[in-house]
Amino acid sequence: MLFGEDVLTGHLDAAIAAAPVDAGALEAVGCGLEALGGLVFTPEYREFAARRRAVIEAHADLREREALKGVSLTAAMACAVAGRGVEVLVAEAAAQLGALALRRAYERWCDVANNDEFGVLVRRSVSEVRGAAAVAAAAP
Repeated sequence: MLFGEDVLTGHLDAAIAAAPVDAGALEAVGCGLEALGGLVFTPEYREFAARRRAVIEAHADLREREALKGVSLTAAMACAVAGRGVEVLVAEAAAQLGALALRRAYERWCDVANNDEFGVLVRRSVSEVRGAAAVAAAAP
């Protein structure tokens, strides 16, 4: 593993806290994910990440461990957003949407046919998730 989970959540927490004051909950999460991407999802790490992902997908115990890390990261995002004075339910919803955006961005980033930087992919994924949430909320 490149970084320990505590280091990752610490950087994510700091980046969410540093998001612009007028940023909404999901935008703050997006700022955090983009900052985390600059630290972790670098061009040098990309090839290794694709191999790592393949190994994880091939082993149930590793998938379970990865899922638990995702839950921990989502909880850290929710806590960081709530720390900005956002209502807890809104913070939790933003964190869940952020986790979905992170997963989508990571899957795209690991695709060897994709040359986009992680920051571009996470911004696109946050936008897509925001749009999907708006459609879901408006649906009868």
